[in-house]
Amino acid sequence: MQKPKLSQEENKKVETILELYGDGIYRIAFFYLRNEFLAKDAVQDAFVKIINNIGKIGNPQSEGAKGYVYTIAGTVAKDHYRKKQNLQSKEISLDSIEIDNLPDLFAEDEGILEILASQEISEELHDDIRKLNPEEQAVIELRYGRGLSEKEIAAILDINYAAARQRLSRTVRKLGKLLKAQGEGGEDSGKER
Repeated sequence: MQKPKLSQEENKKVETILELYGDGIYRIAFFYLRNEFLAKDAVQDAFVKIINNIGKIGNPQSEGAKGYVYTIAGTVAKDHYRKKQNLQSKEISLDSIEIDNLPDLFAEDEGILEILASQEISEELHDDIRKLNPEEQAVIELRYGRGLSEKEIAAILDINYAAARQRLSRTVRKLGKLLKAQGEGGEDSGKER
């Protein structure tokens, strides 16, 4: 593949994108691939696509550019993941989710807030998140682990905004039920209600 000739302005855009979003692109790739070397390959492929489409990016610091770059990163990472064909390796890094980011999850339900305030919540929360399916784990990781907006989550997961909102809402309710059941001493908190 021949390297495209970039103008000085386009080179500056690529440098700015690398500086602003390089780490985020790597995290997205690693999120899907769970392998440092595969993630680096995906980042390289994502930047090739970004460079080939640099003309579509106006201001690299805009929210639109950020969403576009992360969409490319998510799509490339998913493509690499599909090629990998190892469904067993997709697991969310629960260590990046901080308990302090979660209370707004359950703002409507004071009982769940009491559970969040208990001492053993950290391990219980991690256990309950592990009970979610990979798509549900992904929205929790992206929203509360990385602090991304619903719009950014939609771009990364390559779904529309309404679907991202709905998936996050359903996942939050499901996680709330799991936490509540565990807080009440429920042995069967892993069962679907």
